[in-house]
Amino acid sequence: MSVAADESIKWEHDMRHNTADTAEIVSQIERFKSSPAVLSWYISDEPDGAGDHPGAPVGVSPGQVQAAYDAAKQADPYHPVRARAF
Repeated sequence: MSVAADESIKWEHDMRHNTADTAEIVSQIERFKSSPAVLSWYISDEPDGAGDHPGAPVGVSPGQVQAAYDAAKQADPYHPVRARAF
């Protein structure tokens, strides 16, 4: 992330594989939110589909996506949070 900041590149931090784990989402946001390279937080994509890595859950519920969004906004109200809808 520091290389991106040094080059004035904005970064969308991808947390799609942690949508159901709000504690992990908050942990990552706390770690990176002060970086000038952060553009937004990406918490979910195609949440009703299968995961794209071994061991990924087969989907997350709309409630889990909402909980992830709420946790992300509470941890960092200043950056956008992106999630694709069902």
